[in-house]
Amino acid sequence: MTKTIKILFYEWFILKDFIPDVIMKEVYMIYLDKREYAKIVSEINTYYEKYERKRIAIHISYGINNRAYAYVFENHGYNEYSFISRDEIE
Repeated sequence: MTKTIKILFYEWFILKDFIPDVIMKEVYMIYLDKREYAKIVSEINTYYEKYERKRIAIHISYGINNRAYAYVFENHGYNEYSFISRDEIE
């Protein structure tokens, strides 16, 4: 069973400097389905140049269910991302 905790981006941005990284990763990360994670990480890696110097970034793409989502992630380097939120775009 995967757990998903959704927070507002500004809440995460304020709290991230005050809470240790280990706790932040457990509480404020979302876990994507394996296929969705592979698809989105592959897309981010393909276009990594535009995310390279950004600590926080937003990637817009279609999920595996063919719905558009905005993925907010923390960039720790190439192929090292922590997903913070996934919001459906209507």
